Amino acid sequence: AQDPLLPEGAIARFESQAYYAGIDFSPTASNLLAIGGLRRTYLWDTSSRTLQKTLEGHDGAVGAVSFSEDGMTLATMSGTEVYLWDVDSGDRLRNLPLPNIWGGFEACDFGPGNILASAHGNQIYLSNITVGEQPEFITFDDTIHAFTFGYGGTKIAAHGNGPFGQRGLLYDTVSKQLDTFHEGGYSVWSEALDPHGNLVAYGRTDGTVNIWDIASLTQVKTFMAHTALGSLAFSPDGTLIASGSRGEVKLWDVASGELLQTFTWPEGGMAAYLVFNNDGTQLASSSEDKQRFVWTVPTATGSTSTDTVVRIMPAAVQSPAAGEELTVTLDIVDGENVAGYQANLLFDTTALRYVSGNYGAYLPKGSFHVPLRVDGNRVTLAATALAESRSGSGELASVTFEVLEVKSSMLTLSQVSLVAPDGEKSAPRLENAQIAPVAPAQIRGDANRDGILNIQDLVLIASRFGETGENEADINEDNVVDIVDLVLAANEVGDAAAAPTLHPEQPATLEGLSAADVQQWLTQGVKAGIADSNYQQGILYLQHLLAALIPRATALLPNYPNPFNPETWIPYQLAKPTKAMVSIHAADGKLVRTLDLGELSAGVYQDKARAAYWDGRNGQNEPVASGVYFYTLTAGDFTATRKMLIRK
Repeated sequence: AQDPLLPEGAIARFESQAYYAGIDFSPTASNLLAIGGLRRTYLWDTSSRTLQKTLEGHDGAVGAVSFSEDGMTLATMSGTEVYLWDVDSGDRLRNLPLPNIWGGFEACDFGPGNILASAHGNQIYLSNITVGEQPEFITFDDTIHAFTFGYGGTKIAAHGNGPFGQRGLLYDTVSKQLDTFHEGGYSVWSEALDPHGNLVAYGRTDGTVNIWDIASLTQVKTFMAHTALGSLAFSPDGTLIASGSRGEVKLWDVASGELLQTFTWPEGGMAAYLVFNNDGTQLASSSEDKQRFVWTVPTATGSTSTDTVVRIMPAAVQSPAAGEELTVTLDIVDGENVAGYQANLLFDTTALRYVSGNYGAYLPKGSFHVPLRVDGNRVTLAATALAESRSGSGELASVTFEVLEVKSSMLTLSQVSLVAPDGEKSAPRLENAQIAPVAPAQIRGDANRDGILNIQDLVLIASRFGETGENEADINEDNVVDIVDLVLAANEVGDAAAAPTLHPEQPATLEGLSAADVQQWLTQGVKAGIADSNYQQGILYLQHLLAALIPRATALLPNYPNPFNPETWIPYQLAKPTKAMVSIHAADGKLVRTLDLGELSAGVYQDKARAAYWDGRNGQNEPVASGVYFYTLTAGDFTATRKMLIRK
């Protein structure tokens, strides 16, 4: 029966005995919600509103919960107790050995590679739950009271009070670098990292949402959201941000700061936790009045995710001498129905000075281009087509800088939006660029000598296992190529955080690499048992890489090319191992061809070597006629259908 206390926009309501209780959606099951309670944690199905499991064990209220990236493990925290649970069985696996520090902010959050970060007092503890080793302790000068890790990258964002007053902290778990991005002002009680690793948002007690660019550590947007603010969360595609206050939750468009939706409940307490499900269709809130709601996220918000990439080229380049010029291009890859775009290009003003910029010919002839605007370290460009849209790849703009000082610096894309003819916006994946003072070929770990530290170097080293003698894949120069060389190279790749091909949240950069490959490398690397810090950092990067190769959700992607004649490739991704097949039907529903893909491991099947291939023939090996066809992916209990066109 319909819950009479269910407010407008909510699809489910749950109660627990705890005032401030943690919540988290499973990254692999869109309807599985974990809710902390008093001495126990509940696993609910938000669609059927049925209780799946009750996990009992803590002595007090469960103030934080977090699913691992593979959805198989749940961490729950109460006081200084952190328990790990098997999601399928509901069994408690073990507890994490944390010190007994009284008081302070309680939080735990899984990052990539099954790394769990737990915050308490002025310390954060990083625990690798796969390896099971002792946690790494990170001690700050500040007492932490806002904190997030997240699946998107390697950074921890936090706010704390300390001898320097109120300030924001950004800590990179790979490079161990600590940056501050905000100091002074009102207290901060909420923090969020966008899934692309570009933005950090924090909510102040005066009700404002403040969004900062991570690469440049500059504030890019601020807007008044509430009279007081208790929680923040980015949507999975990074285009929306949710903010919670007393008795209300608001949805905002990240690019414009426009308010899209408001959810309210009568006489409500402060919304202390917010979390989106893995496909962005649901938003859960947990408030101090013991109310837990699940809200439907509107689909017509004007923001969608895409498989399109906007990148800076070249990706890595040696800096010219001081006084000389350097030109880069902003390229779009696999754009779809683009009628306009807007982007910011951020640069280091101590290394470069903007000279000039020109728009490329990506949009149709006659399009309107807004004159490039320079404001401090930001170049802003925007353009719109006047009559038609464009799909495919091409150049958006070129920008020329004068080199002021030969040094390492970054060129970073920020706040990039693509707009379709109907006004629907999408957020592409972004690939940044690094300028180095030395030639890229001199970079340690660059096994294929292309000047870029990326996944392809790891693939090359793996392909040369066992070779002896002088070899560019022999990173430690011991005259043999083995797992040690691969792990050390992985450390070099992970340290070069500026290179766009290094970010594990960008699956397009992982083309040709499978999760099975990385799992094998990781298993061999851990078995080697080498305690060297560089080696251990390489293991951590491989764990991040493995997590990036296992999608959070199974999906069927657009075929390419489309229209086509006579062959096409059908990409897809699998969140878990399963038997898969693609069936092709004519417009009248008649089955034309079945492509049996067999038993497959979890991963991204996107490039031509791994995607499903159709040669435009039916089951009798006869060429089919021109027209519209539909292809359906069936993988376990997942089914999805898309349309394609043969044009002869």
